[in-house]
Amino acid sequence: MLITAFIAVFLPHQNMAIIHRRIGLGNMPDLPILDYLARSVSLFYGIHGVLILYISFNLIHNLPILKLMCYLGFIFGIAIIFIDFAAPMPLYWAFMEGPFILTLNLAVYALVIMIEKEK
Repeated sequence: MLITAFIAVFLPHQNMAIIHRRIGLGNMPDLPILDYLARSVSLFYGIHGVLILYISFNLIHNLPILKLMCYLGFIFGIAIIFIDFAAPMPLYWAFMEGPFILTLNLAVYALVIMIEKEK
């Protein structure tokens, strides 16, 4: 899923504005900093997705990195909850994004622990 964020790096501003409006965020300002942030964050998410995919091909060898990524993911999920409410993002967004990140990292962490026990 994260790898699909690469698409947004190349979206024209008009397409981003349409998506922005359709998800209930109103009219998207035509500001260079906004385009920069949308594209750079999308690029970062895409790179993160590639890293996770790479790690998945050799889990045993990469368990310490995966465990670290889970710890960082917990912190990220909590921070995103605060950011979403401070922004303020729509409630549906705030109640989905951060909790989803926390739940996903908890599930991955549980799998890491299970793999470690089997080793």
